Amino acid sequence: MLIIAQPKTGSSALVKTVAEILGGHGHISVKRDAKEKRPEEFAELHKWHSTIAERPRWKLRGWAYARDRVIKEHVPPTGSQMDWIAGLSCNVLFQFREVEDSLDAYRRFGERNKKKLDLKKIEQELNYFQHRWHELCINQPWQYKAVWYDELVLDYDNAMTSILYHFDINVPPEIPELKKVYYTGVGEQRLGKTITGTEKTV
Repeated sequence: MLIIAQPKTGSSALVKTVAEILGGHGHISVKRDAKEKRPEEFAELHKWHSTIAERPRWKLRGWAYARDRVIKEHVPPTGSQMDWIAGLSCNVLFQFREVEDSLDAYRRFGERNKKKLDLKKIEQELNYFQHRWHELCINQPWQYKAVWYDELVLDYDNAMTSILYHFDINVPPEIPELKKVYYTGVGEQRLGKTITGTEKTV
């Protein structure tokens, strides 16, 4: 099962939670092979997410059709990647977030780690990433489901139930809380929700 996530959406938390419910493995990212091309359209994002790369068709298919594990990756919406994802016959989940909120996460990351980020370029690349993949979700919503960060925070049980249905995973009587992996909680606080049980923050 494959989750294609816009960067800085809390997707690591989501994949670990879905994997726990599935009783399988949850992979936050898969290391880029040296032969896998770095897309120039996302050069700035690639500086901070080295797994943003054009993956071979066989690898994308293997991730998407797997039933014993969930893989989350920032698959870039380049021509080949979009063609191969659109050619699948299984369901794929996409996770998005308002770009200004993702951008704020990068801004805080830069300040906290004393890193200089080109925020203007990151904003452009995030907008392009979101627009291209979201268009696929709009055209084929029964196969390519979009879930937004705000939904997971403000209507968690319903959002998670819809995700499990999309992946044909049995919904447990009680849905476990979202696992707080690589999660600062600032986004939830901005939406007026207080978080507890943070496993790891960066």
